[in-house]
Amino acid sequence: MTTVTHVVMSDLHLGAGYSLLTDADDRGVARPTSPSPTLVSLAAGFRSLLPRLSGEERPTLVLLGDVYDLSFATPASATAAFQRFIEQFWSEPAIFADTIIYVPGNHDHRMWRLMRDAAFLESVRRGDQEPDELVVTGLEAESMVACELATVLAQQATGNPGLSVVSGYPNIGVEADGNVVVMHHGHYTEGTYRLMSKVAEVVGGRPATSDLRHVEMLNGPWIDFGWSNSGDEGELGPLLYRYYETMQDPAATQTSIQQLATTMIEAASRIFPVRSSTRIDVRGFDVSVQGITEALLDLTLARAAQNERGSVTNVLSPDAVEGVRSYLAGPVRSQLATARWTGRLIDGAPHSDRRLSFVFGHTHKPFQDEFLVPGYSQPVQVWNTGGWVLDHPGLSPTQGGAAILVDDEANVASLRLFNDPLDGSVGTVRAAGCADDPDNPLVAALSSALAADPTAWDAFSSDCLVGIEHRAAILRTTYFDPMAHPPAPTHPRRSLR
Repeated sequence: MTTVTHVVMSDLHLGAGYSLLTDADDRGVARPTSPSPTLVSLAAGFRSLLPRLSGEERPTLVLLGDVYDLSFATPASATAAFQRFIEQFWSEPAIFADTIIYVPGNHDHRMWRLMRDAAFLESVRRGDQEPDELVVTGLEAESMVACELATVLAQQATGNPGLSVVSGYPNIGVEADGNVVVMHHGHYTEGTYRLMSKVAEVVGGRPATSDLRHVEMLNGPWIDFGWSNSGDEGELGPLLYRYYETMQDPAATQTSIQQLATTMIEAASRIFPVRSSTRIDVRGFDVSVQGITEALLDLTLARAAQNERGSVTNVLSPDAVEGVRSYLAGPVRSQLATARWTGRLIDGAPHSDRRLSFVFGHTHKPFQDEFLVPGYSQPVQVWNTGGWVLDHPGLSPTQGGAAILVDDEANVASLRLFNDPLDGSVGTVRAAGCADDPDNPLVAALSSALAADPTAWDAFSSDCLVGIEHRAAILRTTYFDPMAHPPAPTHPRRSLR
């Protein structure tokens, strides 16, 4: 009998009013000191489901990035909402094991910086002649490090001193009988988040690399600046949020780029002797700081926005598919080649029939598929967790949320929880697997467990529908009639207020 060992969730965006798992008032302003109705009923659904699949041992929860929204929420709001999340899943009886695995993403990359600094400080305290400079971890569990802040928050929320949070970054792995599941938030599959690598290649003549240590050293500070610090950066935070909203509209994108570039340069001028009109030489071309900043934003953020606008009915744009393949063929394959239990997955190695599954989030669009990737002996199963935010005034049939389940044989299945309600329904909670793997025992077990209690998820689907529709109404008001006030949500069982 298959036994679930890990449950993977991503893109919770806790602390931000646009997250379905953060409580919000009638205007969409976050209220992180209370749990959202969707969060409460999500925990109730898991409490009914998982005992049928996990046996005596509670499964491990893997939080795969953008757990804390440190772009559009203050650290205080994000951490308070995280505690509400922990309370729901670790109230008696606890749903998950007492060790949580956390892999930071782009919106909470700042947490990885805190862990890196803590590791460096500990090395200094030990008196090491060459203090450790933690940049990335390996795939294996023994390379993970403690996330002290998340651990303290979790222990305070539950009163359980045995609850702990450990982290690996940017990839972690789970292995069983030679089959491997690699998990990554997903940001490094996009060129936007490797911008500094591109700058180093174009301007500095530095060749592209698959070495994750180099990728992180170049791009980590850029990710912190653009996505993981603005929640408490005064005027910059609201402007970034406005940009995030308006980049969904092609006509507003260029104006937003100009405003964002100006604000970025003004912020930098407090530290460096630079102005918008400052001229610099780039490979023989005399350009202004304003011009090159706008060009970089246009090549990264605006292009990413256009790709997403062009893939409303597709789970991944063509560029995004190529980004996933490139990440698997490059950085992931490099890690697999050195991991103690994964070399056999690589093309030409012994036992090359073993399976690799890749789990990521980031796109807010859940799906499951198989990709042919250069350098691997078998097609790679690719699974996406979706996300928990409503960040566009229109609803998309591809946007939604899922939880990815992994069993003791490294089989993977998707618990598809919801999609945007185009027809007044978020859909039925269901099990899903790759079409090319019809004999997956975990998909069958998950389907049976859901069928054993067919009404267990009804409250969740109802709460989710109300939350999505109200947040969509707020965004439509913001776009088209800023002076109006959307009606308060009408909840069938309890008030959101």
